Amino acid sequence: MSSFYEHHKKIFEFMKSKALSYETEVDGNSLLKDFEENLYNHSVRDFTSSSLEELFNKIAESQVIYVGDFHTFDQSVKNLIRFMKVLHKKETDLLIGLEMINYDHHEVLEGFMDSVLTEREFLEGINYSESWRFPWSHYKEIFKFAKHNKIKVIPLNSNGDLESRELFAAQILEAEIKKNSESSVLVLFGEMHITPNKLPKKLKQKCEKEINQTIIYQSLDEVYWNSILEKDKIDDFQVVKFTDDEYCMISSPPWMKYESLCYWYEGLISDPEFDIHEYLITNGYKIFSEDPADSYVETRNILRNFLELELGEIDFTIYDHQKSTYLKQRMSTELFHKYYIQHLELNKSFISYDKKIIYCSNYSVNELAALASKEYLFTKINHHLKQEIFGDKEHFFLLKAYIYSITNLFVKILNPFFKTDLYLDFSKEVNKDKKYKFAKEFIDIKKIPSDLLNSNYFEIEAVAKLLGGIVAFNIYEESKIDSASFNLAKFKKKFLNIAYSKKEMLDFSRHYLFENDAIKDQEKRIF
Repeated sequence: MSSFYEHHKKIFEFMKSKALSYETEVDGNSLLKDFEENLYNHSVRDFTSSSLEELFNKIAESQVIYVGDFHTFDQSVKNLIRFMKVLHKKETDLLIGLEMINYDHHEVLEGFMDSVLTEREFLEGINYSESWRFPWSHYKEIFKFAKHNKIKVIPLNSNGDLESRELFAAQILEAEIKKNSESSVLVLFGEMHITPNKLPKKLKQKCEKEINQTIIYQSLDEVYWNSILEKDKIDDFQVVKFTDDEYCMISSPPWMKYESLCYWYEGLISDPEFDIHEYLITNGYKIFSEDPADSYVETRNILRNFLELELGEIDFTIYDHQKSTYLKQRMSTELFHKYYIQHLELNKSFISYDKKIIYCSNYSVNELAALASKEYLFTKINHHLKQEIFGDKEHFFLLKAYIYSITNLFVKILNPFFKTDLYLDFSKEVNKDKKYKFAKEFIDIKKIPSDLLNSNYFEIEAVAKLLGGIVAFNIYEESKIDSASFNLAKFKKKFLNIAYSKKEMLDFSRHYLFENDAIKDQEKRIF
């Protein structure tokens, strides 16, 4: 297996051990351990390759569909919403069952779904900050879609231990199935509860008639690693099947879910009264690590070792939004201060070599990998070149397109499931911002749109970032980074050892964006 696999294993082991150390400290629950062991035993079984088509066919004939939820990880909910949209499009009579709401609060839920209560009144009414505490921003879209399409949401949680809560949920589901015999129920419940011998078994025992149930796990650790070993390659999406009624979707690397759990526990442990919902409403930012410098160095070192980058010891100070006012004062003396101030005001990460500052908008693996790539790439930008670039918008644009190509590539090295908008996405209805128009026009007319050069540097950079996503996607595929045949020396010579002259940057864009007709058939894969 390639060293790519080994580096990913290191990230996974680091994140998982850190997350589980918090879990032991906070929970100390023997029943929880039994549930975890049960899930593990179900995840190490043999499986076969499947497909979305097969999964959707199975869902279409199922009365109850369980989707596993890793409560701190937003990808779990994103996939549920995708299922909701697919089933709604097929005109399925759909109900949504949610573990996150206690059944005692069903009247409050009905008030919110009928738009009688505001979002804040709803969250206060169900005592969200105490009863659930996981990021509301993850679950919010479920309710938005359900309200818009008049889909009933069923609260399934109750007080008690894990077993008794399952029994109660089975009772509620049985009653709803009896009342709505022609409906399908899409259930979002903790992954440990949806193995065949847990909630599905309890529901089956309560129902008078036979019911067709489908279980969909998400990104089980052992399935992820075993599928890679089998293929010697990482697919950015997979469906596998344990039995005719059990599937697993792999739509993200497993260390990302443990990363999300670490952030949540760090907030909880440092402040027992920590209210994640109130925090997000007030600040709008993700929870940050207690030791951001260590998180950055860890990510930086993994990339440095894998790519054998010439990076010495870090000599930057790392800041986040808590120091934004201080940073505005410091950056006000920068030659191109407006550019940096705009990043601060919009909470966008940046690096200033002159000030030896790294501003990090959040401490996710993706963001830290992007910053590590910029630290490496910016070592070749001296003061004279910086003045030249900021004095020539064409040069600035072309250089930024290259930098974001490598930045997105570094992110994809640590997170192979990382996706950006591709050419066909630029024309989609949801992408109305003018940056998409400019990015598409640059590829179509094979030169920089004149109107783009009338924009400010921040807006120009946003267009370059979109183009960088396309290039990174194609370099990743071309270089076969995730396979044993990856040639590091060739990769570095071709993509990292490039001069930053305007001509070199134009040649880079010409090769990957003008002369590569295949990009015009590419779009981001949602599932």
